[in-house]
Amino acid sequence: MPHDDEDKSKVLLAELTRDVAHLPEAILRVACEGWRRTSKYWPHASELLAIAEPMLDKHYRDLDYLRYRKDQLDVQAAESDPVRSGRAKEVANRELAKMRSILGGGE
Repeated sequence: MPHDDEDKSKVLLAELTRDVAHLPEAILRVACEGWRRTSKYWPHASELLAIAEPMLDKHYRDLDYLRYRKDQLDVQAAESDPVRSGRAKEVANRELAKMRSILGGGE
């Protein structure tokens, strides 16, 4: 019988993993930490998702804002504005590069 319990645990873990696989790692980690602070039992996927959903919504809002800012910076970098100082262009280009790296690796 102990073997059956181990098999059931493996199946439950596989199902839980599949159900939360779409979550970014950082959000899943925070949801699990929150769960461990409030319960001594193994969580259901629905319980982890309930914790993670507000964070996931914020994550997507932040990504939308970063895309918006990236688009603004793309336009600014493409414009040739003789009034802008060279330093302002450097700052804008650094911010644009940072946004590109976040958007490229954060989805």
